[in-house]
Amino acid sequence: MNQFRKHRSATQWQSILNDFQASGLSAPKFCEQNAISYASFAKWRHKLSASTRLGTNLNSGHLTAEPFLDLSTLPSSSTDKPWHITLKLGDGVELVLSQG
Repeated sequence: MNQFRKHRSATQWQSILNDFQASGLSAPKFCEQNAISYASFAKWRHKLSASTRLGTNLNSGHLTAEPFLDLSTLPSSSTDKPWHITLKLGDGVELVLSQG
């Protein structure tokens, strides 16, 4: 069977995407090293990213969205304890929020 024609479940793709995020590699390099079709990888990365943002569950509850962080609950004055949040968006892109 052609390695690029392997059928994977949403749960398997989520595991692959987790491995990719931990790898530190570019998406094309990760796909090349793991014999994964880049087109399928990109499709599933977009699909699972969208489903997580929307709180959607694929494959009967195997995937769950990350918890929602309500920033309005964080201290707002500089006299309160300062806070620092880093959102890792993938491909080395990070959004940093901090106060204090």
